[in-house]
Amino acid sequence: MKKFVKKLAVIAVVLVLLLGGGLYALATFAPMDYIQEKARTAVKEQTGRDLSIGGTKVIFWPHIGVTLTDVAFSNPDWASEKTMVRLGEMDVHVALRPLFQKRLEVVRFVMNEPQINLEISPKGERSWDFEASKKKEAAAKSADDSAASADAMGSFSLDKFEINKGRLTLNDRQKNALTQVDNINIAVSFPDIDSAFQMDGALDYLGKRVQLVMSVEKPKALMDGQRSKGTLVINTDVAKADIAGDFATSGTYLNADRMTADVASLSGLVAWLTKKPAEKLPFEKISFSSKADISNQALSLHGAVLTLDEVEAKGALRIGYASARPEVYARLEVNKIDLDRFMGGDAAASSGAAASSAGGQTDWDATPIDFSGLRAVDADVQLKTQGFSVKGVDVGASILRAELENGALKASSSEASLFGGLFSADMLLAVPASGAAHQTFNFKMKDVQAQPVLEKFAGFKKLSGAADANVSVTSKGVSQKEIISNLNGNGNVTFKNGALTGIDFVNIAQMIQRGLQDAGVGEGKTEFVDLGGTFTIASGIVTNNDFRMRGPLVQAGGSGTVDLPRKYLKYRVTPVLTASSGAENASGVGVPVDITGPFSNIRVRPDFKTVIQNAVSNPEAIKEQGKALEQNLKSLKGDLKKDPGAAIQNLLGGGGLFGGQQPAPAPAEGGTAP
Repeated sequence: MKKFVKKLAVIAVVLVLLLGGGLYALATFAPMDYIQEKARTAVKEQTGRDLSIGGTKVIFWPHIGVTLTDVAFSNPDWASEKTMVRLGEMDVHVALRPLFQKRLEVVRFVMNEPQINLEISPKGERSWDFEASKKKEAAAKSADDSAASADAMGSFSLDKFEINKGRLTLNDRQKNALTQVDNINIAVSFPDIDSAFQMDGALDYLGKRVQLVMSVEKPKALMDGQRSKGTLVINTDVAKADIAGDFATSGTYLNADRMTADVASLSGLVAWLTKKPAEKLPFEKISFSSKADISNQALSLHGAVLTLDEVEAKGALRIGYASARPEVYARLEVNKIDLDRFMGGDAAASSGAAASSAGGQTDWDATPIDFSGLRAVDADVQLKTQGFSVKGVDVGASILRAELENGALKASSSEASLFGGLFSADMLLAVPASGAAHQTFNFKMKDVQAQPVLEKFAGFKKLSGAADANVSVTSKGVSQKEIISNLNGNGNVTFKNGALTGIDFVNIAQMIQRGLQDAGVGEGKTEFVDLGGTFTIASGIVTNNDFRMRGPLVQAGGSGTVDLPRKYLKYRVTPVLTASSGAENASGVGVPVDITGPFSNIRVRPDFKTVIQNAVSNPEAIKEQGKALEQNLKSLKGDLKKDPGAAIQNLLGGGGLFGGQQPAPAPAEGGTAP
């Protein structure tokens, strides 16, 4: 037995000496030039590219290893850079003993100063695409080799993997865009195939350091097509993103239990990515969190919460990208939004001031509007808002719905409170593949206070009252000017219990009865019980033929046009001094008033010629109207003595001075009227 053990020991020593001597001979006498030539030939056959190796060093103790220096892999002839990949040094060491046990233990895999130059030609050719046949052969051989390696290798481990001072460049000459990432440093911990994979890296992009941290809990399961938990963190000084969940290599790539993003400075982020200072932005701080599913078909967010400064939106979102056009589906709730932060108010104010100082009015903008974005995506978005404000106007809670399909946008708003009343609207914007965009717009108002709306949105301060409106218009065009010029539609508008400031129809009518003693228009205002009419729109010209106004002392009728393309108003209103606001068609002397001019300089002129002609032809009408007013004044004085409350009621309610006598009260049961 002792002799047998002794013989085994001798055999072992001899084997060690032979193996050691063989490795030493390989390291010392191996024809490295021949090996390099074989490698270059194989690469040329498989890719059509050239491989060059500046130097090679083989070691055999304590591990088998090779160090390659100045390695270069060429680009295609059309590329501006000669090499696609260049390595300053690549150092690979493999543990010897585990190889005999069908285990691959990579002790060291270090790449120093790798440079990768990717390029896209003006014709769309990509430098990383090789000849099709050679790619197929290489892919088939790689698949066979991988299968053989998987069968032969029982396990795998990687003690140390590093990339130091790397650089990646993508030169897209088709889009004239250059992307470069520098100073890439990556360290990987991967003890064995059954242990967690950990990566910690950093790189420089556009002058900022970006940190990357990644982990995979079960890499073997992931490679076998199963799921594994993992994390990914991307961090810069202006933004941070964090993802944690189940990862997979097929099907649903990610089931995220947590997906968060935080932007500390949106202006800083924009300035970094665009390489120029950011203009005034609507938000500065952004945070986002959600659960998510990501597959090759769609991205779905569940329980998403997005905060933009003080604005918070939450809900569900799905983006499908399997078809030619992405599909967006969203159901969101948002708190009150200040829309002014999106409107560029300072710029608008500056522009308006410039136009005003010039003393004239500007034409409609003829610059073509880019509607192409409407054909880039299909969407169905519903936004439940707690309200919003624009130009200081508060709009109450509503539900906004937008559906976009094949370039056609359909949007609507449920009833929302607006200045004491209600407002709702819907619109349709269709953008064909060629030609002008078509628009349809409808809106309704009920009891909305007109003055603050007109003042805020049209700069018009002369009309007040509670407005009811029902408007429907259509148009087509590719610019603001074309859209205004092609407006068609109809509607009706009524203002109740308000005033028209700057035109005193009562004063105009009274001066006629005084024999034209004061030939002024009047700078006061005309109070009315109701004012309105119906209108039609054709080619941007609004036509109204049934204007009506009823007031305490005056009624008026009229007709005219509003030429929106030319921004010109032409109207004739005929006020009639009356003793009764309750009368539908008051009799009396008409006082025609012409309201004409461009929007920037509207003028009001009584038509004295017509007034004189009417007075000559019917002088008794003026006298009769004066008598009626005098009688009402006397009656009102008597009522004030008898019953002041009733007199005031008559005064405000359509009787007395502001109308005819109130009807006698109905007799009580069994009684008679006084």
